Amino acid sequence: MVQLEVKVSNAWREVIRYDCSHDYAHKGCYNIKGECRKINLYLDYEDALTLADDDINENREIYKERFLRGGFPYVAEKDISMVCITITELKPVRSRIENLTLELVA
Repeated sequence: MVQLEVKVSNAWREVIRYDCSHDYAHKGCYNIKGECRKINLYLDYEDALTLADDDINENREIYKERFLRGGFPYVAEKDISMVCITITELKPVRSRIENLTLELVA
């Protein structure tokens, strides 16, 4: 696990966590409220560790700033927009998405 934390009111808070629990590599992005959005990395563990180190080293100040403003700490690749999709309702038959929310992050 590789994690970035920020001290807020004398308590350390998670901002970004790269993890390989649950048998897959993923990135957890937290906001100041403690809400988490997980991103599946689709990488093997070694490549995920390299990505985690590089990403946090290169983007920690951006992540910290976004976190302290109340947002989720994402960084999209240059010239690529990133869209987060939140599924708000599922239809019980065949798990069809009934309603979703799109949020342009970058």
